[in-house]
Amino acid sequence: SAYQLKLVKLMNSMTIIRRDLDYIKTNYRVARCERIVAERHSAKENTRIKNHYESELNKIRNTFLRMAEQGRKETRRLRKEVSQLRWASQEIGAELKILSNEIQEVDDTIGESEDLTQADAIIE
Repeated sequence: SAYQLKLVKLMNSMTIIRRDLDYIKTNYRVARCERIVAERHSAKENTRIKNHYESELNKIRNTFLRMAEQGRKETRRLRKEVSQLRWASQEIGAELKILSNEIQEVDDTIGESEDLTQADAIIE
């Protein structure tokens, strides 16, 4: 009868709809899985990139710290050297003063000697 014919058509349509729905569900699951895999891959890639740049940053930071420490050591060495040079300069200054006094004494002695020679010449 017409009723049965409509019922069969409806059943066929429902079967087609179910098949299409299963196809959609399957494609959705596959797409979802692909998206999750892509996100995980992306997250792994992002983590890899982040770790790479953090590693590079640490290398730069360590190099900077090493250079700063070398700078501090060099500064300490130079300060010590300057201190030694100041001390040596003071010693040289003291030595020069002593030599200057000795030279002055010799000059005075020579002056006295010349005066005596002139006096002797005058006496003669």
